[in-house]
Amino acid sequence: RAGTDPLTLRGRHFMRTVHPFCNIRNVIQDGLARSMLIQTGQLLESSLNPKEKSEHEIYKAMVKLMPDLEERLLSQSQEHESFCADLIAKGASNARADDTKTIKSNVMDWVTPNGEPLSPPLGNNVPKNLHGYLHHWTGKLLAPAGFDWDNAAQQEALRSGACIIEGNYWPLFVYEDYKYNADKPWKGLFRSRILVKGFKHIFTSPTSVEKSARTATRSSNAENHQMTEVTKSSVAYVATQIRFGISSHPTFSQREVLFDSETFYESVMEILNRPSEHWEVARLLKWWNR
Repeated sequence: RAGTDPLTLRGRHFMRTVHPFCNIRNVIQDGLARSMLIQTGQLLESSLNPKEKSEHEIYKAMVKLMPDLEERLLSQSQEHESFCADLIAKGASNARADDTKTIKSNVMDWVTPNGEPLSPPLGNNVPKNLHGYLHHWTGKLLAPAGFDWDNAAQQEALRSGACIIEGNYWPLFVYEDYKYNADKPWKGLFRSRILVKGFKHIFTSPTSVEKSARTATRSSNAENHQMTEVTKSSVAYVATQIRFGISSHPTFSQREVLFDSETFYESVMEILNRPSEHWEVARLLKWWNR
């Protein structure tokens, strides 16, 4: 985009592949301070506590995406930190809004089983507040894996709000073929058709969604940012967008919706970053990148 600061363009990709909900000003301010202490030998990165280590990894990923960021920060006044943060945040906010809008407009075409018509119908002409638990199929996909959706009383508990599902439960839609195996909880996890379609829509192009290749990271948003492989963060981000897209919430920006979405995203990242799950996560990423 002509005339757009590179930091704003990179901010779009940062949000999609590193972290969609972090406070960018804090990431820059704290990350730069830590980076300078580490570079001058006044701080060992190994001495950071888990929270600081996680935050510093986000900062390092930001710097990797924006190689001239530290130089810009160090060569200007402290006020320039806020200026740079605002540029990145603008790109992040715009990208999230773009993705939310386009996913919301297309996701109902992806949820139908084998393209079969649903009753009642779903589509762009059906108000979003009739999606989510209010529709049999989207409700089934949003309900926690293992939940007995065919139990009318449990369905009604979700629909009425008597049973509130928090963001740290895996919905059925993240499983391949929408099937959950309680004895093998990793079987099909984060491998569903709807996640693949959402990934292609955001990172490749809307027209690539129906193509057979798993990922086509050689064009569009992926190509523009030299993205050559699917990342844990990008899978978590797509799952978060799909989850909102099939819900009955009208807008992403509502405070409680944003908080719930962030909780869900963080819960996905927690399991993908858990050392004890390293082997399963490696298999998952190999599946996405093959």
